[in-house]
Amino acid sequence: MKLRRLWNVSNFSDPSQKANYYRAYRVADKEMVLKGIHSQYDFYKAAEEYLHLSIDEALASENPIIRALSVIDKRLGKRRLNMIRDDNLIVTKC
Repeated sequence: MKLRRLWNVSNFSDPSQKANYYRAYRVADKEMVLKGIHSQYDFYKAAEEYLHLSIDEALASENPIIRALSVIDKRLGKRRLNMIRDDNLIVTKC
């Protein structure tokens, strides 16, 4: 609701407000990523990218979804899994 008022986008059927809707969407999307909230599309995109990465590239990725997937990958190995100390992972060791 705040973004609607901020960007003056109260009527979605008004073609003159189309550009502001797209700007508000991009701002909201960036805010959600900063809060660690990912959409289903983000997961699918990360999973597809992950399939083409080596385990080392996946562990070093800036994408937290890819890093989380790399932790549960068999290619990681037990020794390397025990050595991981990363506070930014979605999945943490118990």
